[in-house]
Amino acid sequence: MAAVVFVPSPPILLPEVSATPDPEVAILRESCRVAVATLLAAGTVRVLGGLGVGGRPPGPAQESVIRHWPDDAPPGIDGYLGRPEAPDALPLSLTIGRTLLQQADYRGGTELLSVLGTGADIRSACAARPLVADAALLVVGDGCATRTEKSPGHLVAGSVELDDRIAELLDTGDINGLTTLPDDIDSAFLVDGRAAWQCAAAMVANQNIVSSRLTEYMSPHGVAYFVAVWELEGDE
Repeated sequence: MAAVVFVPSPPILLPEVSATPDPEVAILRESCRVAVATLLAAGTVRVLGGLGVGGRPPGPAQESVIRHWPDDAPPGIDGYLGRPEAPDALPLSLTIGRTLLQQADYRGGTELLSVLGTGADIRSACAARPLVADAALLVVGDGCATRTEKSPGHLVAGSVELDDRIAELLDTGDINGLTTLPDDIDSAFLVDGRAAWQCAAAMVANQNIVSSRLTEYMSPHGVAYFVAVWELEGDE
């Protein structure tokens, strides 16, 4: 059965950035590991991620809604280690997605796709690339980075309520709710998952979601992190 897995994009998920994570991050890593394990039977995994927002290292340039990255692109972590980022480095989201698959010893094919644009543009571009048989999605992105005064974007009223809403959409497999999230949440709440979530929803809009569940929702560093798994109807 095909699956769509949603994971967060904090650099602390990467061992190069945080070799000895705190207990909450260790829980998050384990939740991601369990979720990604549901993808191992897929012949191809499409990894979807945004380019990042807010105070993170500048993301790479992108002129189209969807950009395809080579499988051997260098990881986008140097900026988080105090080093200059390679010009052809993956966005952090795709770096994390690829690393999670490698850690799970995934042996199938991968497609690394970064997504950028308004909801309307994303729905159009991603609906034209529906998920094919024997493929799955790994969707990487975070919720609000404005939940508390210590968050990267400091405190913005309504952040927790927005994250609660996103958690509900992921838990219930609400495609329409995800695809209609407002574009301005990126700048207002430093949400970097919107584009990837909306692309994933558009790619599976014509498929039946057999089950959906949110397996993790936490904010250990003032940023909302979600882990969720959707199972799609298809051949066993």
